[in-house]
Amino acid sequence: MTTTKLKLNMNRVLLTRTLMVAIFCTAVLYVYFVGAIAFAAETRSQISDSISQYQSEISELEFSLINEARSINRASAVGMGLVQSVENEVVVVMRDSKTRLTFNE
Repeated sequence: MTTTKLKLNMNRVLLTRTLMVAIFCTAVLYVYFVGAIAFAAETRSQISDSISQYQSEISELEFSLINEARSINRASAVGMGLVQSVENEVVVVMRDSKTRLTFNE
């Protein structure tokens, strides 16, 4: 075997090994990312279910509170933010800027 053939064979072996390592790394990364995406989707689904359950519980509690407190007087209504509009005689909710929820605070 001549020197040039030996160098070509060594280059082919090195290229083959490099390609095998690259394919193996790509396969491992593919499995990792697919697993991470599946795990994130399942977690998001569980969070969505728990949010809907908590919202349902809050609605039930609000309903029971309204049923128990059937009598609302003018003082408690003003305390909750209800005011009577002078223009068309309807009750509306007025909120101060400090009671608003924002992401900037």
